[in-house]
Amino acid sequence: FDISDSNNIVALKTIQPGEELTYDYNFLETEPSLTRGMQCKCETKSCVGVLNFDRYRDPEFQEKYLMYMSPYVQQRIRELKSKWYSGKCFTRTTSDPKIHSLHALERIAAGEIVAKFSGPIAVESHFIQHSDVPTCFVNHKKEVIAFAALPYEAEITLNYNKVLS
Repeated sequence: FDISDSNNIVALKTIQPGEELTYDYNFLETEPSLTRGMQCKCETKSCVGVLNFDRYRDPEFQEKYLMYMSPYVQQRIRELKSKWYSGKCFTRTTSDPKIHSLHALERIAAGEIVAKFSGPIAVESHFIQHSDVPTCFVNHKKEVIAFAALPYEAEITLNYNKVLS
């Protein structure tokens, strides 16, 4: 057994002959998953019910299972420690053309801080895209604040023509 091989699936308990195998998909994916919101049908005692792919954010889950998670999820956990945006947000990337964007992971209230800039505020420096009708604004502390309540998956946008420097 080689734990450095990211293709391994490891049994966390002794498996009896004939016992059904189940797998926690939280070891593989995060919130942008295409199957987010799907109802799990494994019917085990430990079933999570609806698949939200957000358990990697839980420090206890990280501590217990980090070494069993996919390299992708491990990277996302490392990013949580130095992240410039709220835990209520997640990043998304399109492939053609390659564009990074920031979205609401859950409902965000009007007036809530969703991110904070530490350096220059420019569209090419961050995942927050420009919009002439933005969902957020930047205050004098370089905090990105929601204009109005934002629903799940709403894109976080700014009008960079009206941003404070």
